[in-house]
Amino acid sequence: MFVLSDRVIASISNFLPGFRKYLATDECKEFLKERREREHEFRNLLGKDTIEQLSEPDFKRIISSLWAYKIWTKKDYVVDMVLKSIDFNTLRSELKNLLYGDIPLAKRYDRFFEAVRGIGPCRRYGDPRFR
Repeated sequence: MFVLSDRVIASISNFLPGFRKYLATDECKEFLKERREREHEFRNLLGKDTIEQLSEPDFKRIISSLWAYKIWTKKDYVVDMVLKSIDFNTLRSELKNLLYGDIPLAKRYDRFFEAVRGIGPCRRYGDPRFR
């Protein structure tokens, strides 16, 4: 079992008072509200029983709302590049396998990001695997 050192615990403890203050702010409340709404939407769109009905506009909405894509001003460009790299039915099938498949998660993860170009780790602009 991994145990944090006293130095790390002390460092984390130094941030707690500020974090507790943040939790009481309107900014935090708005953030948490948006997070709950996004979670609800994702559960509806990506549920085990509903993922088969996922449409391209739904997929675009999901990808565009991810925090990792907040910096992109042309989010449609990024999503369109992903959709050009794979047939949408295959994408939906790979997504379903990633979320609900029977093999170990690490293998499903690797399989998904190998099959679906343009999202995931090391999938940056100019990466030849993205083309």
